[in-house]
Amino acid sequence: MLLTILSMAALSAGQAADPLKAACDQAAAHLAAAKPKEALAVLEPLARNPAAATSPERFRYFYYLGCAAFAVGNDLVAGRALARLAPFDQPLYAAHARYLLGRLHHRAGEFTEAGANYDAVAPAFEKMPADRKNPVPDFVADAVYHSGSLLFELKQFDAALARFLQLVQKEKRAGLVEEARLRAGLCQVRLKQNAEAVKTLQPLLTHARLARTARWGTAQAI
Repeated sequence: MLLTILSMAALSAGQAADPLKAACDQAAAHLAAAKPKEALAVLEPLARNPAAATSPERFRYFYYLGCAAFAVGNDLVAGRALARLAPFDQPLYAAHARYLLGRLHHRAGEFTEAGANYDAVAPAFEKMPADRKNPVPDFVADAVYHSGSLLFELKQFDAALARFLQLVQKEKRAGLVEEARLRAGLCQVRLKQNAEAVKTLQPLLTHARLARTARWGTAQAI
């Protein structure tokens, strides 16, 4: 999905001479080639350039900088860059930027901010141009999953269960469905929905990786 966004962003960027344009184009090529370190090396030195505040390329610049920094684990730079996209009214970048910010806040233990960003992903995605929304990018469902995980950590099991069941019913990636099913079952255990928990966890009892936790949850329900 990042490659798609990069392509769309490049097409939408202005063609006028701009001090950030060459750097953005170069960084886009690096990111598309899965070379975030190289992209960060191109972009980060320009963060204090006065053009970064006024350039027509500034939204693309800060989005690419945030993506590159996130990919290499530089959460501080990623967070600062992505926050510069506020109020997130740039339809090409907003949804993915909110997802990345959600992950950053979640990792930092800032649960309120993380939840707000996760919940903003789907509405932001709906504002993208209709001809640019297929296929639905993975991060939209990933935001739902991480939102559910966050709510589980906060012991808000009813709300977490609703998100995990949404994924079980609608998600097409088998791996994410299995993870969501496991966590849905564990939510049901904690909500004393024991019969439902046994049913939810049953398909995972022989799973190569998740079986141990699924069996534990089933035993708790029984």
